[in-house]
Amino acid sequence: MPAGKQTPNGLPLWGATVLDFFLVERAPGHAWMTAVNSSRLLAWAKEVGELEHAKEEIAWAEEEENPKELFPYDMARLIKDADYPGNPVTELRDEEHRLPNGRMSAMRYPTFQNCLPLHLLPEKLIVHDPDNTLRMGQKFKGGSGECDAPRIYKLELTQETRDAIATARTTPADSPPKKADSDPIHTTKSKDATTRKVKEEAVLEPMMAAIPPPPSPPLSTPEAHLYINADDKLGEGNHSHVYRVAWEIPRSLVMEPYLCDQCITESMFKKLEEEAPEVKTSTNEKGTLSTVEVTMPDVDTEFIWADTGLSETVTKAGESTVHLEYEGLMSSVPIDVKWSTPGNVCKHEEERNHAPMPTTFKVDVSAKLSYKGDNHLPREAQNYQNFPGHFFQHWSGYNIVWPGQDPTPALAVVPQFYGYYVPEDGQAKDGEYLSPILLLENCGTPVNVDDLNIDDRNECASLLFRMHAEGWLHNSFFPRNVLMQYGDITQWPAFRQEKDRRFRIIDFGRSGQYAKSRDWDSARIREERECKRTLGITDFPHL
Repeated sequence: MPAGKQTPNGLPLWGATVLDFFLVERAPGHAWMTAVNSSRLLAWAKEVGELEHAKEEIAWAEEEENPKELFPYDMARLIKDADYPGNPVTELRDEEHRLPNGRMSAMRYPTFQNCLPLHLLPEKLIVHDPDNTLRMGQKFKGGSGECDAPRIYKLELTQETRDAIATARTTPADSPPKKADSDPIHTTKSKDATTRKVKEEAVLEPMMAAIPPPPSPPLSTPEAHLYINADDKLGEGNHSHVYRVAWEIPRSLVMEPYLCDQCITESMFKKLEEEAPEVKTSTNEKGTLSTVEVTMPDVDTEFIWADTGLSETVTKAGESTVHLEYEGLMSSVPIDVKWSTPGNVCKHEEERNHAPMPTTFKVDVSAKLSYKGDNHLPREAQNYQNFPGHFFQHWSGYNIVWPGQDPTPALAVVPQFYGYYVPEDGQAKDGEYLSPILLLENCGTPVNVDDLNIDDRNECASLLFRMHAEGWLHNSFFPRNVLMQYGDITQWPAFRQEKDRRFRIIDFGRSGQYAKSRDWDSARIREERECKRTLGITDFPHL
């Protein structure tokens, strides 16, 4: 059959809803069933010319939505809202998330779920570790008390990843660069209400205010800070411990440059005064220019500036409303307005915040540390760099992933990867051991299989099946390595509900990619059987 609609994971069965899938028995009474979806059936019908039958179903399939990538909620807006002084939520969170040792839990900060391009991973990590957690229990003759001096770590990536980063920094992005935007400055030629002739008065031709293009996006992140708290542990295993940590990163990673509306308005009126000083203008209660006085047929009014396009509606006091719309040529006039970026904002933004905008913000991520002599952590970091991109992506709709036979959400398989860091030379002294750090998205807590319904179990199994579809074996699939969190990433944290459970698999220190040979098939089948047994899934649950 021809391919229907697909996401980048390349799986042949995708549907916008669970109603877009059909189970067809090839042989009635036998368990061998074929799952198909609307878009694939539609593509097949078009290919063979079978469009005269099931017209209602064909019309319905034509209306199926296309797959679309899902992104986390707007963290930039969340940060800006928290900046305003006197925010009661800030003080409440501070008290709720204080740990027994008196320090603040990283849970106080929003969970970071954005996908960071590899070339934007911080090159240097300044680690604040007052409890000497990085030693992972190793004794050190220099003392075991609190450590006040931060540790300096550096980003360590594979050579292939470094080459990809160099290419990303020198190759233009797929999307075209942003061009200068523009806004209209309105005036109109006015006629005498009696003679209908153009009045002999100052007339300003329509102009387009050209806004300068935004600054280029960052190409690198020189450094970031990490705050580890020994009491903020998420879990531990035979080879490693995982901590919830506060990661302080530049705001430019989530906040795009923006323009202040007041700055635009003031700049446009300033340009208007320069181009046509004879045109009358007035100011508002704040002392900033706000209106241009013009005369229109049968209407004497002030023309109020608004940036809603080339049409305006004006009303004579107590009488009729006149709608004006301009069609014709306009001259482009550049205006002097600056883009606001973290640490470089306009006076209006500072007045609104009553303080300069910080250049960084803290988020909640997880840090995985390993014992001395362990080789799982560097292998896991390498695997994260080799995973296909769609392992980290969230898409709308559902897939059926063989050998599963039920639709499951087409969401991410693994946590976001935020870098692998090792101590810089000279940080570990006199034989002191300092663990490397694997930074990942905090995806929740390990599942309890007994608390999962059949849909949850199928979704957990589909994550492993997605790995197998790309030629990967997990080699350590246990419930402790399946994490659960609440709500979709698109939802604001305050609106996420416990009924909406989402899953991700972790711990890839033993994972590997294998050629699709007989040995691969045997290993895959064994792991799939163990997965089904662990999750309590039968081969044909709908029979």
